[in-house]
Amino acid sequence: MLNDLFLNPAPYPANFIKLFIVIFFASFNLLIFLISPKITKISNSKILKKTIKNSKTGMLFWSVITFFLIWMRLESVPFFSMRIWVWLVLFGFLIWLIFKVNFFLKTKKRILRMEKNRLKKS
Repeated sequence: MLNDLFLNPAPYPANFIKLFIVIFFASFNLLIFLISPKITKISNSKILKKTIKNSKTGMLFWSVITFFLIWMRLESVPFFSMRIWVWLVLFGFLIWLIFKVNFFLKTKKRILRMEKNRLKKS
């Protein structure tokens, strides 16, 4: 069962519904990357600007990796169409996302603390 779940390169074409979900995820991530400069111009939040600035390369990286794996799956390349790669990319993306949310929350807390101290001194 574990061999079939993780290592089997899938002798049949990819399931369309599963493939559509992965394409939607990668497209959404790429869209966020493309509109991030507009978001930083519109936003007044220092925290959001800093987080987006530090996340742009990661968003592009995860989109490109996902599209690469989709292409390898559609072309049935044995090594890169193994399911383990999708699980590793998903796991890596979730870890990256947790670090970015943690960075956002720490930065937000630090900026709020600095503003609070500034208001106390005035």
